[in-house]
Amino acid sequence: MSTTAWRGELLDRTVESVKKKTSLGISRGSMAYHPEVQHSVAQMVMEVEAIGPYLDRLAEDWTSGVDHGMAWPLKIVAAKHRAVESTWKVADIALELAGGFGIFAASGTERLLRDARLGRIHPANPALTHEIVGKLTLGINPDEQPRWG
Repeated sequence: MSTTAWRGELLDRTVESVKKKTSLGISRGSMAYHPEVQHSVAQMVMEVEAIGPYLDRLAEDWTSGVDHGMAWPLKIVAAKHRAVESTWKVADIALELAGGFGIFAASGTERLLRDARLGRIHPANPALTHEIVGKLTLGINPDEQPRWG
């Protein structure tokens, strides 16, 4: 499943859930009326809205044959990193809004949270991503040995 699909499913599940969830502290209806829930959902939407065009642009450049030369590796690992970090932020907020039920398989949130977390350790992990992006930006060959020092 793509990173965009994870965020979309997480966002959709969360919105549906908070519209149905009630609380003694909310007299107007569902938790959707709670200002912090609205704030959290807004954060989720802004993450999804920000990363979509970035990934679309990179994919369009790739399929159109745009010559980014040696910047392609930097662009690819940076885009993967940003997409995964956005997904993790959305998943973390979704779990907070789901409450305790979110950790159970029946919620569906726990699977999506686990998948989002695994994206952070899948190659290139954050340490390698930062090394690649930093070296390429500074004009250092990533294969140069020794790697540090």
